[in-house]
Amino acid sequence: MRIKQLDLKAFGPFTDHVLDFSSKNPGLHIVYGPNEAGKSSCLRALKSLFFGIPAQTNDNFLHPYDQLVIGGCLQGEDSHELTFFRRKKRKSDLFDQNDDPLDPARLAPFLQGMEQEMFESLYGIDHEALVRGGQDMLDQKGDVGQAIFAAGAGLKSLHTVFEELEKEGDDLFKPRASTKAINEALSQYRDLQTQMKQASLSSREWQEHRRALQKADKDLIETKAMRSEKDREKRRLERLQRALPYLNQRKILMENLVNLGNVIVLPADFGEQRKILDQERNDATNRLNAADSRMDEIQKRKDGVSLQQGLLNRAGEIEEVYQRLGEYRKATADRPRLEGMRIKCKTDAATLLKEIRPDLPLDHIESLRPGLSRRKTIYNLGNRYEALVQKIEQADREIR
Repeated sequence: MRIKQLDLKAFGPFTDHVLDFSSKNPGLHIVYGPNEAGKSSCLRALKSLFFGIPAQTNDNFLHPYDQLVIGGCLQGEDSHELTFFRRKKRKSDLFDQNDDPLDPARLAPFLQGMEQEMFESLYGIDHEALVRGGQDMLDQKGDVGQAIFAAGAGLKSLHTVFEELEKEGDDLFKPRASTKAINEALSQYRDLQTQMKQASLSSREWQEHRRALQKADKDLIETKAMRSEKDREKRRLERLQRALPYLNQRKILMENLVNLGNVIVLPADFGEQRKILDQERNDATNRLNAADSRMDEIQKRKDGVSLQQGLLNRAGEIEEVYQRLGEYRKATADRPRLEGMRIKCKTDAATLLKEIRPDLPLDHIESLRPGLSRRKTIYNLGNRYEALVQKIEQADREIR
């Protein structure tokens, strides 16, 4: 795993600060600065990015707990990169660049199963860890090198580890044993070497087989080329064999063509033109037959007609009646509508008469016509009266 970037968005004394460790060439990055510059805060941010922000932390003096955010970009051995961020939350604290939740399993391939204690012992040693390691070196009773390694790795003692390794080595191999794993592997290795020698060839034999293989390859290429040539010749002869009957037929047709002499060459679309002309001829024949039948019928009707001189003498009157026939037909067509209108008007008149004179039948309605004229006169006099009253009031106002 390679750390390409550490994004200190809101952590400790930092706000939107980025540490860029990307480089095309492999190498060592050194982060340096004076006291209280934030180096230890960066280390705590890196551990928190990998393993989560602790429940109790002193890195909230600038940003509240619920606003602490750190991010980073990691690159795996297969050059695959992962960019992610982490908030201070109990659950679902990982999220990606789009602020979507990120599964913690996406981070596992980069950490390779490393836990926080091992990371702090091997890669995250701070001042306090160095002080504890020095004390462990003073307390160590064995070899000085073991004590230094133990202090760097965060282990109390390596004697137990060495004893386990010695025991595991004895289980694997002893010079005179025959049942140990390494002894069995060596015996199997020697057997395989013997089999390999028996299966291997000398350089002279290998060269002979190689020359024979090259000659066989060359013969194969020549044989394939010869076979292709023979196949082409075979296909040509087969085409000629299939063409022989047609050649004899062509000879007979050419002789018949010579016997015909000079022949008019017809256009390519002669067949289509002939079909069109035949259809037009059939259509014309049908129309001619229909016209002949019609003419015979008219002739028969003409022969059966007898002239009446009286009708011919009154041709003007007949023409006038014929011209007025349209008006008569229109009046006949409008009569039902007009009759309906007449009945409706008569019904409306009866209704109005019933409101005015219930005792008077509709047939005597003409007796009311003088009264209607008097009503009109009274109505006009009423209008004149209103006008005179208005003039009197206007005159009174003017007098005042």
